[in-house]
Amino acid sequence: MPLSNPRKFPLILCSAICLVGCGGQRSTPVGEANPPALAAFVTPALTFPTQAPNPGGIGVERAFPGLRFFNPLLLTHSPDASDRIFVVEQRGDIRVFPNDDAAQSGDVKTFLDIRSKVTSGGEMGLLGLAFDPEFAQNGFFYVNYTTIGDVHTVVSRFSVDPNDPNRADPASEYELMRFQQPTNAHNGGMLAFGADWMLYISVGDGGGPQDVFAKAQDLTSIYGKILRIDPRQPSGGLPYTIPADNPLLGTPGAAGEIWAWGFRNPWRISFDRNTGELWGGDVGLSRREEIDYITKGGNYGWPVYEGNINRFNPGGLPPSLFEQPVVDYEHDLGGAAIGGYVYRGCCLPDLRGSYVYGDNASGRIWALVYKDGQLLSNEEIALVPKLTSFGEDEAGELYPVSHDGRIYRMVSLQPNGATFPNKLSETGLFTDMASMTPAPGVVPYEVNAPLWSDGADKKRWIAVPTANSIEFSPSGNWLFPKGTVLVKHFELPTLFDHEQGRLRLETRVLVYEELGWAGYTYKWQPGSQDAFLISDRVRETYGVSGHGRRSSLSPTDRDGLDPDMLQQTRSWTYPSRPDCLACHTESRGAVLGVRTLQLNGSKAGDQLSDWLSQDFFSTDIGASSQYPGMPNPLDHSADLEERARSYLDANCAQCHLPGGSTPVVMDLRYETPLAQTGTIDVTPQSATLGINNPAIIRSGDRHSSVLWKRLGTRGVHRMPPLGTERVDQAGLDMLGRWIDSLR
Repeated sequence: MPLSNPRKFPLILCSAICLVGCGGQRSTPVGEANPPALAAFVTPALTFPTQAPNPGGIGVERAFPGLRFFNPLLLTHSPDASDRIFVVEQRGDIRVFPNDDAAQSGDVKTFLDIRSKVTSGGEMGLLGLAFDPEFAQNGFFYVNYTTIGDVHTVVSRFSVDPNDPNRADPASEYELMRFQQPTNAHNGGMLAFGADWMLYISVGDGGGPQDVFAKAQDLTSIYGKILRIDPRQPSGGLPYTIPADNPLLGTPGAAGEIWAWGFRNPWRISFDRNTGELWGGDVGLSRREEIDYITKGGNYGWPVYEGNINRFNPGGLPPSLFEQPVVDYEHDLGGAAIGGYVYRGCCLPDLRGSYVYGDNASGRIWALVYKDGQLLSNEEIALVPKLTSFGEDEAGELYPVSHDGRIYRMVSLQPNGATFPNKLSETGLFTDMASMTPAPGVVPYEVNAPLWSDGADKKRWIAVPTANSIEFSPSGNWLFPKGTVLVKHFELPTLFDHEQGRLRLETRVLVYEELGWAGYTYKWQPGSQDAFLISDRVRETYGVSGHGRRSSLSPTDRDGLDPDMLQQTRSWTYPSRPDCLACHTESRGAVLGVRTLQLNGSKAGDQLSDWLSQDFFSTDIGASSQYPGMPNPLDHSADLEERARSYLDANCAQCHLPGGSTPVVMDLRYETPLAQTGTIDVTPQSATLGINNPAIIRSGDRHSSVLWKRLGTRGVHRMPPLGTERVDQAGLDMLGRWIDSLR
């Protein structure tokens, strides 16, 4: 539909997205003279990020666009010249389909379904798949999964159905290895065959975030190791053979299966199909992520070293005793290393021979060149949200896999001169930058429960490119048309002689592009009437006065405030583009504030009726009074439990919900009954912060509740883990009173 004048979309921003997305090849320009074209301005060629960071022109595109998978963790192919793609779903399915971009859901078959055996969530599930090198003859393949109940890791062999190559026989399971997991995290889970036809198995340290069991350096234990076995024949009472050339075979007390050790969580390993060299990514704790070139008998240092940084080294052991990572990086670039593959395909000659790897937390993808023990280059080349793995097809082409259900493909991008607008004024979102007057079609809105942002005041706007296009849901995620833009602006009170006594910090723009939602941060310069686009995370310190929510606090809530909150120096971290996607999770619909519970209520007002009158929705949603709304957590007239649940929904549920990005299995959505949240008197699955008899939420005792303590902690254990440096004392006190009231 053509846009009416009150809903006119910001044209400059629209045009910029258009040009970048199609490489400057769009035949019909977008502008005032042609508003109907706005309805379809985002093109399939749009990629992450819009402004490619690599001048070499490597990026990603959506592969198999007609397909979507359930929490995929791995993609691979069978070595039988069938050119089929196999996708491992975390819940316990393996799906198979032809390697054809035109494939639709009807072309996808269930190769194996062992959901009845698999416990899934967080870092558990069906984690690994490897086909026997002689699969074409024997039909064998191997899987790695975590069991239901008392969690064990199981490595088993299955056989393909002799009458159907697209179906395995679930009754053919032959268990090779089973060992208990001390916790539900750090399971490793990768399986890979080397050129020697031996099966390599990655195993995490099993010790939770702090490696409390200290097994990675213990050679009597298989935890924190890469194992190597011959799975084809039993030997010595085992259902497999330990190869005679394993480095520790015959060492008294040592586990003979060990090939290399000193890992925390080697989530993904792979072999260079040309050279046979073994590569892997090891997930770090709080300071470093690392990429390793893995050799026979190598010790990779954990927990003595984290990357190349001393972590727990009371004996002062020198780095020379350990294999050093090829690359290690700090957490401003990510938070969970995803090992990839050395590219050996044909489509990207400039990438050939590079090891491509990424990071789950940031979605960044890099390509490094390593030769004769030297790192020659390491360049960031692309961005994929919720990256969980990489995969190769039969020809050696690379496919990044996203936990949001999408498969991507590494491609060569055509060079173009278009970029995302460098200044906020160039986006067309505002007609006057001094007053931040929104352009026609850019609609302000409020939420009931704001995300805590270190006391900053915020303003919000939304722009939707077509009328009648939002698919409304009473309690779930809304669905938005491609091209939707969300804007959030942050300010603090200031000591400087600034306009209206406010310090403008940043304006964030979230755009629904063809490949999904992408975030952009515009940083305001002091004394400037404009904000400028940044690519990487930036941290700065300002002099400010006042607390952003001080005027709304009751005397009870003010009691817990830090004295320096009324006048202080304040640090502020501006998020990078990948940082935006860490909170705007796919499981939460990527959009956090624009949902019924947030827009319908005492603080937000009757926005649903307003939006209905402006033709935002695809259907007539009726009267807003029939729908629920969350209370403002600081509204003392509301029920205490509802205030607490509202706070947890706004600040925590983007990660802590079914299918969320955290390994801790709990559901903090407002609409989930309290007894079903997985929190009340439940033993924590990770760090307990030194609490005796801890629970996630201990009924009647805030001080025994890990959730409450983490919200009041800064540093590595803080929650939320991004975007805040200060404790929300008012919110913390309110949550404490609620926990104490539980019986």
